[in-house]
Amino acid sequence: MITLFLTLLFSSRVIEIHNPPIQVEIRPVTGYSSEISQTDSTPFLTASQKQVKEGMIACPRRLVFGTKVEIEGREYICEDRMNLRYDERYDIWFPSTVEAREFGIQELPIIIK
Repeated sequence: MITLFLTLLFSSRVIEIHNPPIQVEIRPVTGYSSEISQTDSTPFLTASQKQVKEGMIACPRRLVFGTKVEIEGREYICEDRMNLRYDERYDIWFPSTVEAREFGIQELPIIIK
């Protein structure tokens, strides 16, 4: 089997990707927690009707639920949706609002698997 290497240069980071993914894009990534002011009236239930947990992420609507994405070497599963006005962002779930705020908003490479 031939392994292809793709090097993506972004800022000062170099990312090696083995067996190229479906897509690599650079998008805004934010953090959210299970707080009604950051979600809807069911803050512990995702748009895919699953309970929130570590490793979940809200993704743009063009990605189907269950899609795996990699951000900064960590894999997440798309189980939630962004508000339509932010539909090109990714939003990582955090157990606390403090952690979500500390993460802030970052432009990061997203590897869609």
